Amino acid sequence: MNADQIRQLVTAVRTHGWRAVPPLSSTTERDWYAWRRNFEVLADIGEWDERQQRLLIAAAMTGNALSYVADIETLSKDPAAPAAPASELLDAYEDRFVLLAGKWLRM
Repeated sequence: MNADQIRQLVTAVRTHGWRAVPPLSSTTERDWYAWRRNFEVLADIGEWDERQQRLLIAAAMTGNALSYVADIETLSKDPAAPAAPASELLDAYEDRFVLLAGKWLRM
């Protein structure tokens, strides 16, 4: 990628970042790690704050992936509370994907 292409990518993600986040429906550990890495790069390029990141992470989960993590709280119930770090939500999701993937492998 040349410098102009990188600038175009950065501009696109900052302008329409939420559209750049791919959905995740797979529940495999490998797909989770790939999705997380991609998300973290997009969040860095997009300069999203913790609240934006947490909402985008939750919104990207679909299908089976959503069923794994639907009960994990995205934001505090107190609207005045600052958003917890997005890395905490990613870690909580990761615990589910890794734990459940391992469980299915042992069955």
